[in-house]
Amino acid sequence: MKRKHWIQEVLTQGPYFLALCVTGLFVTSITGCGEEMDDPLRVREGATETLGTLKVPDMAPGAPQVTTGTPTVTSVGYYADWRLTQPTGAAAPGTTFWIKVVFSEPMQMHVADNNTARPILYYKGAEGLVRFRIAKHGAGGEDFVSGDAKPWKEDTDIYICKYTVPDNVEGEFTIAVGRLNTDKDGNNLTAFYTHQEKLQIGQSPPFVTSVEYYRDWRLTKPVTGTVQPGTLVFTKIVFSEEMEHVISDSAGARPELYYRIGDRDIRHNIVPFHLWQQHYVSGDTKPVNGHTTYIGKYRIEKSDYGSFTLVVGENSADKHGIPLDEAYVHQEVLHIPAPEPIDSTVPTVTPVPETGMNPVPGERPFSGFVYIPRYVYYSLHDRSNVTPVEGAIITVVSGQQSGTRVITTSTGQYTFPSVAGNELHIRVEKGGFEPKEVTVHRTQPTTLSDGTVSRYGGDPQNTPGNILIGHRWPDEVRHILRQVTVAPDLLYVGGLAPPTERDTGGVYESGLVFVFSNVVRHDVPHVAAHEIAHAHQHYRYAHEFGRDALQHGTKWGNSPQGKAFADAKRKDLAEVGEVPYDVIPHFLNSLAENAAETLACYWISNNAWGGINLEVVAPNRFRWAQQWLR
Repeated sequence: MKRKHWIQEVLTQGPYFLALCVTGLFVTSITGCGEEMDDPLRVREGATETLGTLKVPDMAPGAPQVTTGTPTVTSVGYYADWRLTQPTGAAAPGTTFWIKVVFSEPMQMHVADNNTARPILYYKGAEGLVRFRIAKHGAGGEDFVSGDAKPWKEDTDIYICKYTVPDNVEGEFTIAVGRLNTDKDGNNLTAFYTHQEKLQIGQSPPFVTSVEYYRDWRLTKPVTGTVQPGTLVFTKIVFSEEMEHVISDSAGARPELYYRIGDRDIRHNIVPFHLWQQHYVSGDTKPVNGHTTYIGKYRIEKSDYGSFTLVVGENSADKHGIPLDEAYVHQEVLHIPAPEPIDSTVPTVTPVPETGMNPVPGERPFSGFVYIPRYVYYSLHDRSNVTPVEGAIITVVSGQQSGTRVITTSTGQYTFPSVAGNELHIRVEKGGFEPKEVTVHRTQPTTLSDGTVSRYGGDPQNTPGNILIGHRWPDEVRHILRQVTVAPDLLYVGGLAPPTERDTGGVYESGLVFVFSNVVRHDVPHVAAHEIAHAHQHYRYAHEFGRDALQHGTKWGNSPQGKAFADAKRKDLAEVGEVPYDVIPHFLNSLAENAAETLACYWISNNAWGGINLEVVAPNRFRWAQQWLR
């Protein structure tokens, strides 16, 4: 398959799901609160009734004494997002924030832009005391502007107010509530209310408000204490305000974030918001909820040990260019145990010279080449695109010359100087590559470990003496290869840059699994598992319809396995509804893709969808996997 930028981050918090469209500031300023008096002064200007200039009454220090039947203000909070999930204590000029005002009971409400608006809500800042307009309950944050307040839900005990800070404004901001507010039974507040907690507005430096570690990208499983190599750690970093945001894999990435592991600082890459969990890799960090919150991802490496914590560099700045006062080092530290001692002995291998050989009578040189596949777009079902492998160790594993070793040259060629027979049983090894045993011949194709020969088009192994090897499989997928039936020469090639923007994940073709990790980032084990699932489909399809059927998944749905999956999927949708990957049209509409993603979730517990419990969320597909993968 080809994974695309088909998904945007799904936000589940709050009752609405719409993007913000911040509009300009429009407020109704007053210098007094005449409506708080028994006989407010009113001035008519044409047909419009406005508020006069009256004395502002003394503000009470806090909420009044609660009495039976008397409404009160129970809480006020300042937030960086209109869904009210990110509390804030500061705001910069030009930014928008939201205020949540909670009454003890539903209040009388009147939608208006003048002094008839109810409830009576004010903010007190650089402009003085300013009245909020009251807007009707709407769908999201875009349907009201700065200076508006509206009910949070259909009931009217909670109001959300919106305020955009004008340019060049500094000082404190607070909320006030008029005394003449009444509940639905007509009871007034007992006194004018001013919230005592102030919000700072101005050119104040940003700061880190919190850092937390989690095991899953949905941030539901906190991590503390000791973490083992191989563990994925997701780090949630919350700033006091929106930060300067620069997408980059280099030192220019902003915010400037590091994982400090022992005495090493590992720089974060900053990636786009819209990338789903499986589309960014270890060392990447992406924003959520604007640019105040960032989620970092790091897989603990085998070579990592010691302390693990987060560092924010002092070059991090808010979106107005105001930097942190100083670098921030998170005080909560995870611990990575030191690795067990390993045997560092490396066997000495002496290359055999290519010239000056004096073969024994009856013996002659035996040569061949070692290659690795090279992905070229639209090279489906053809292994002819290859790159030579230099420095691979070739060892004879049986026969009279058992144990003899040579090393491949820069062209990938190996040569044994004196071989009497017409074939050699050899093993190919190199760091970062999967070891491979084959039998090579002088005059016929290379024989695979199961005694067969490759049937893929353009395979170099069809040329006598040649061997095709792949990169080392991720450890997380080794158990999969032992569980399922795939082509005997399934090879893995990872770490490539996709040749086009459309190839953003993994591809299965011609017995090869490609996983791309440069332009768009991935959870490599999950993507590899998905493509192994396609390799399994290909094998089953070929078993049912003939070995010449190389288009994986094209008619897999007509096989018994495919028909059983279609039935299981229908039952799941009817009985328990959609699973997370069902909401993606590419996975929902393609039976082969949905099945491959199902198997990836079945095999990889910490998968791209946050380690979902497939047995619970898709019980019929879970039972299908158990039955058809025996």
